[in-house]
Amino acid sequence: MKHLFPGATGHFSLIQGCYWMTYCILISFSSLYLLDRGFTNTQIGLLLGIAGLTAAILQPFVGAKGDHLKVLSLRQFTSLPIAAMILCGVGLFLVPAKPIQAALYMVLLVLLQLLTPLIYSLGMDCLNNHIELNFGLARGIGGGTTSVLMKHVVEAAGAAALG
Repeated sequence: MKHLFPGATGHFSLIQGCYWMTYCILISFSSLYLLDRGFTNTQIGLLLGIAGLTAAILQPFVGAKGDHLKVLSLRQFTSLPIAAMILCGVGLFLVPAKPIQAALYMVLLVLLQLLTPLIYSLGMDCLNNHIELNFGLARGIGGGTTSVLMKHVVEAAGAAALG
């Protein structure tokens, strides 16, 4: 019997789906969410810009560290920013102060953008180790299902469901 998702494609689809769902919530709906929290368009633009610049500066260092891991595996190293993102997400729910919310949201954005090359490195690691992976299919499933899902969530529950 032939599997629908051979090799690591199913697992990588799940990773991609979770990643793109997070991306969709944090980046694509950032203006909607932050406006709902009382931020101005200018504040949102600055927050997004500073987060993007910070991530661009840090990415080469994180990438170099990921390429020369001695103690942790790539999978374990990739789990570190995910764990930090979960903590920041919990903080968004627990701390209503606007400056803290801005800082936590910015850290979430930076970590998400630092996670991007690590996620793709996991896929390349599969391919380099001759583990069957349909990278395009996994990426398509991850991104496509996320967009459809988030549209329904926002329609049903409003912007507050994103936070």
